[in-house]
Amino acid sequence: MHGPDYIERIYTSTLFYLAQVYQHLNRADDSAQFCQQTLNRQLLDAQSLNQESWITNAVQLSGYYLSSWRFADSSACLNAAERVGCCGSALEDEPRAKLIWAWAKLHIARLNRAREFLANSSAPNPADETSDTAQPTVSFDLGRLPPNSEDLKASLAAPRSSWDGRARVCGWRWTYEQACAVSRDALDCLATVRKLLPLDGFCTENVQAIQDATRVYKALCDWVSNVDDACKLLKRRIDLLEPVADQLSPAAFDWACKELRHEVADAYRDMFDAKLAQVESGAKRISGDKLMALADGAIRNYTSFALLFLPTLNADPASALTAQPQGLGDDKMKRWYLLGRLSLARTLSRRPDPDLNQRRALLQRSLDHYKFIVELAEKLPFKEGGEYSFTEELSVCKEMLGLLPSKISRLHILRQTNPMA
Repeated sequence: MHGPDYIERIYTSTLFYLAQVYQHLNRADDSAQFCQQTLNRQLLDAQSLNQESWITNAVQLSGYYLSSWRFADSSACLNAAERVGCCGSALEDEPRAKLIWAWAKLHIARLNRAREFLANSSAPNPADETSDTAQPTVSFDLGRLPPNSEDLKASLAAPRSSWDGRARVCGWRWTYEQACAVSRDALDCLATVRKLLPLDGFCTENVQAIQDATRVYKALCDWVSNVDDACKLLKRRIDLLEPVADQLSPAAFDWACKELRHEVADAYRDMFDAKLAQVESGAKRISGDKLMALADGAIRNYTSFALLFLPTLNADPASALTAQPQGLGDDKMKRWYLLGRLSLARTLSRRPDPDLNQRRALLQRSLDHYKFIVELAEKLPFKEGGEYSFTEELSVCKEMLGLLPSKISRLHILRQTNPMA
């Protein structure tokens, strides 16, 4: 006859199976509830507790609560995971990194949630479980665990001063200083993750952590009104992403290379547009060399992005950019590619150059890109009434096909009347 310990284990297993069943039935809330109950019952037998497995499951449960904006419950899961990690043997670098990474994702989610209220100042400040100051509804019975190891606690501790210090960040009406506090916590966590998961050995994870760090800087831009400060945040994104993009092999990391090149190019473009607007408005004097360098950064990375859609790597950009791109199966991917080509054409047409011949060459290249975009968009039309469209952008491209030739002609005439220009 089976004893009570066996019955208890069967009951715990049953809760775990129920969590899986409800997940397959797309009843996520019920699945999360049974998962939490399973984790709690596993804590009753601290001697046989699988430390790494328990932490992994708690991190996953935290991610579910985070997707529902239940920040307090997400935090409760991570606090419990830290407590479990502080007893028993030391965790390997990978599970340690994933736990600290989960804290970073929590900070980033809070930052993005605050951005929503920053953009919609008339929205009410929530007072439910999605509030930044809500109390958790999820709890774990950690009383039977052995005492903390201070060394292990120090190795697992993730920066969260802005979370524990409720007075510093209250509700969702954040000031720039409050947003910076959360951003610093997220960036500190991600720096630790990148150290634990180096590029050599954990390439995919390391790149994803870098991309998360750039999302922090991108989110923080919403609290910045000064153009120079916004450009500094863009520069930090470039400094993080471009060296990695240069190191990765497109043959092994095709998708990651495309994402990185597009994001780096967008950052260069945004910096170039901001600086050029300052010059044109008379707000600031900026050297032509600096403007050209920013434009060249955008052109270089948009070109690399476009070349990644060709079947032959290391193709000659002069001829390859007119070839038919590969892998544009769905409308989402098609729009992403066309937006990259459109940004490339636009940057070429706006790049300053004191040499009129070079300026004409840039405009001609821009015109060639606009022609290519129009031809490709008409050859591969978007689904009528679909989620993604290129109608407005295509109209702009067609307009540029009418404007650029006359602009090129004027430069040609100016060159003939002033050969020294």
